[in-house]
Amino acid sequence: MLFYSLTMQPKILTLLSALLISAAGQVSRPAAGDADAALRRGIEAQQRGNLSSAIEEYRKALAINPELVDARANLGVALAETGQFDAAIVEDRRALEKSPDKAAVRKNLALAYYKKGDLAGARPEFQSVHEARPGDVSVTLLLGYCDVKLGRASEAVALLKPLEGTQGTNPDFQFVLASALIQAGRKGEGLPMMEKVARSTRSAEDY
Repeated sequence: MLFYSLTMQPKILTLLSALLISAAGQVSRPAAGDADAALRRGIEAQQRGNLSSAIEEYRKALAINPELVDARANLGVALAETGQFDAAIVEDRRALEKSPDKAAVRKNLALAYYKKGDLAGARPEFQSVHEARPGDVSVTLLLGYCDVKLGRASEAVALLKPLEGTQGTNPDFQFVLASALIQAGRKGEGLPMMEKVARSTRSAEDY
């Protein structure tokens, strides 16, 4: 599923796609009548890939009950999936004000910034989610990738190096850590790792 074009590895795009799809399946909390029904229809449409219908149903639900956090959070995801990143960011921030699970909504917000190509906007959001959920490897990896792209390679190395023992065979992890090491001037460590990634993925971009 294509979202937009950025100069990043396809491996990272695959990771992003999986995160957004999983975020779309949030379980709704009880709401009044028609609003709850519209929310359910929106979730079903989004899971089928019918994003325009999902957006319409979420907006119907919110017109009836503006406090329905799940409808607003999922609306943000659906808008991001259709490339409407600024609108997604607005909805994510509004959902964040009311959500009891702020890390989940903030993760959506971070991804909306990331997919927009605004890594400076994405980084502090990923940082907040990482602090709340240090065991979420996908967030740690995306935070490290932002650091690499924003010229904070040493911070990326410090963030990722402790995970090398458990994530060392993950090509996404190897690519980001290798990039960080090379950018930080540690080419003796980074270049062999990047070569290993290139050989395993047969990626011209990695070479």
